[in-house]
Amino acid sequence: QLAPLHAVQGRAVDNKNNALVGQTISCEIGHSNLSAPVSIWKLVTGPNGNFQHPGVVEGTSLIYTATSPTNTDNQVASPTFFTTTGSTVAILPALTVPDGTPGTSLIGKSFPWRRFKKVKGSRSDHNQSRPKVVVFAEPARAKMMLKTLETSQQYLDKIGKQFVLIADAAATLTSSTIPLYQGTPPASADVYVISNDNKVMLESIEIPTYSPIRDNLP
Repeated sequence: QLAPLHAVQGRAVDNKNNALVGQTISCEIGHSNLSAPVSIWKLVTGPNGNFQHPGVVEGTSLIYTATSPTNTDNQVASPTFFTTTGSTVAILPALTVPDGTPGTSLIGKSFPWRRFKKVKGSRSDHNQSRPKVVVFAEPARAKMMLKTLETSQQYLDKIGKQFVLIADAAATLTSSTIPLYQGTPPASADVYVISNDNKVMLESIEIPTYSPIRDNLP
């Protein structure tokens, strides 16, 4: 029998308890049997400094670290945190980032497609209302990222979702399964999970696992 899944909710604030938008939240598995914590995901705080990490296995030992986008020395780590039985949502104590500086978030806003140039000859997404996972990649990683997305797209096809790759180097790439655009990230995140009405539902630094994509895009 599989262990139940939980969502962990948290918030990043400054020394005056003001919400900090656009902070990088790193999640690591912290266990005494590990020689060092293992990073499992990085996401970004929304307009109220809030973040949610869905799909966490019950009883997992986790450490969450909040880092300011313009100064990586400005960071704070939570105590080791356990998801427990009896609730599908676990609340993490607020993460106070010393001298934290705000970033930017598009949560709840329309994704700005007009900023980006579609690569000539690349795949068109004929179903424009299809929910999307938009991934930005630096030029040096664009080719490798495209291969990853092409391999993973078969799983998103089963739930009616679509990967999109945006990179400055996208003009040198071709794909029959992944739409390609040129550009750089419009906010603090590198990955944007977008609903079928073009609203940003989730932002992260790394590609989310399957369950956050599925659960944030019904």
